[in-house]
Amino acid sequence: MRKSPLDHLLDWAGRIALTAILAFVLLPFVVVAIASFNDGAILSFPPREWSLRWYANAFAYRDFGAGLVNSLRIAAFGATIALIAGAGFAYVLDRYEFRFKGALNGILMSPLIIPNFTIGLGLLILSAAASPVSPAPDDRPVPSSCVAGGRTTRSGNRRRAGGRGRRGGCAPAKPGPTPVPQASSRPGPCP
Repeated sequence: MRKSPLDHLLDWAGRIALTAILAFVLLPFVVVAIASFNDGAILSFPPREWSLRWYANAFAYRDFGAGLVNSLRIAAFGATIALIAGAGFAYVLDRYEFRFKGALNGILMSPLIIPNFTIGLGLLILSAAASPVSPAPDDRPVPSSCVAGGRTTRSGNRRRAGGRGRRGGCAPAKPGPTPVPQASSRPGPCP
């Protein structure tokens, strides 16, 4: 069947729109990849001089190397589990008929439909709600042992005015109930 001129126009418009969307999505990755070969300490695009300096620095940094190896191990482990489980589910869903086959297929296909950000945000909220540990221990009321001027910690050590401890002023609370802060007659906030 022969296409009408309108069909040809729509085909080309679709191709142009798809190309524009892909360019919009991929262009930042291309710019960052090219800028990573910059020799200078200040980011410039396009690079004035080409260098592998930043890659050498990254691989010379021991924590980066350990993190990279750890990430590759986790990725290999996760990919192996996903391959085995995915192949098994695909085989069962293709070869057998059983109750709730459609529901199982929908659950297994949902990661393709639901954006990864939504899944990650949901897991973050769920893990924060299920965590027995407070995510921000420094958001508790300021203990009464913090006084303005020279700061006194719970251990009784005196600090100079304006000094900061390892957590910004007051020592962390000992396990147990947190005392309610008392009104101080001295002016100024306690950190």
